[in-house]
Amino acid sequence: MNKNYYYVVSTLPVLRLGKKAPLEKDDFMKLCSLHLAKDDLDILHTAALHGVAANAGGPGVLNEWYRWNEKLSQTLASLRKERISLKRAVSGDYAREPAYSPIAHIAGSAFREASPLMADEILTKARWDFLTHLEFGHYFDIERLLIYLLKLLILQRNASFNKDRGETLVMHIIDIQCAGLSINPAK
Repeated sequence: MNKNYYYVVSTLPVLRLGKKAPLEKDDFMKLCSLHLAKDDLDILHTAALHGVAANAGGPGVLNEWYRWNEKLSQTLASLRKERISLKRAVSGDYAREPAYSPIAHIAGSAFREASPLMADEILTKARWDFLTHLEFGHYFDIERLLIYLLKLLILQRNASFNKDRGETLVMHIIDIQCAGLSINPAK
């Protein structure tokens, strides 16, 4: 029988994509450790450690999330493979989703985006929306807490982006590439 965690869920602040996370993952895990059953806490810890790559075999929403995200990743890998025209075998089965599938549409939109940051924003929004879709019917159970954790991880990842550092790294990569080709990037 599913356990309900009315107190924990009702005390959590609302998460909004594009906003700063109102609490850190460690604070969330600390709160959960005070109120969750051991088996549910173990599931949450596994998801916290592995994030997107949490193993199948856990709660239904975690499996759905894993399968959906894996299909998205494989579809992107298939598009990238076609772009660089790999003739050799690549490890893993990167079967692309049918062209009419929502995953193929999301992957295609991100893939066609010229800016890597904009492509990442498309993928992040799609992931957020899928997690929101999974929330239906899960109001106070472990699955709601898993979804909350995954959304919290998305917000923390977004907060780790630093525009100045990113620009510096891109310029460094360009300089290295130009030096290897004997090109002066200042011209």
